[in-house]
Amino acid sequence: IERVPERDGARLRRFVISGNHAFIVGDTYSPGIPGCDLAGLRIVRLFTQHNFFEIGSYEGNGYAIELALSGNYAYIANYLDGLRVIDFSNVRNPIEIAHVEMYARDVKVVDNIAYVAAGSYGLIVVDVSEPENPQIIGEYDTPFFSWKVSVSENYACLINNNRGVWFHLVDISNPANPNFLSQYQDGDNYSKCIRTVGDLIYIG
Repeated sequence: IERVPERDGARLRRFVISGNHAFIVGDTYSPGIPGCDLAGLRIVRLFTQHNFFEIGSYEGNGYAIELALSGNYAYIANYLDGLRVIDFSNVRNPIEIAHVEMYARDVKVVDNIAYVAAGSYGLIVVDVSEPENPQIIGEYDTPFFSWKVSVSENYACLINNNRGVWFHLVDISNPANPNFLSQYQDGDNYSKCIRTVGDLIYIG
């Protein structure tokens, strides 16, 4: 199986496959300079496992680390540089149409609502029913650094890494008013991935 080549100095952070395209986010690391100077989205057309090539890209600032797709829009968690909304209706020319200033470490989009793991700010809920005009509608503060978020039905589960892993389960049946349900601490482990499937939570 072939591989998509990295650009000079680039670090690929996350990819999502939708239809015949792969959407990849990453950043360019600047040695000796805090953070990164270039972050972006690459769109790759998939023909076969041996035949694919990049057809479009968007380049911005910050530290692109997570990605969610909804319709013709990509939502990029851009770390200290916030949440960026990219319109890829023309996959050869994706363009940024909105930017929400916040701390964005992870993002999931369900039913026109973006749920953002926002570090020390906990969970931030953003209405993206109008992608060009996203609005923050709700917040839930966690005691520690919110690293990852997963959403299943009326629940959001957050990973909070601080001297072990804290799992926070949040009721999002009313996205504008997320409420704490329960929490669990898993010793001194350190997790970077979380998925919810039905009543089960998978952590890695």
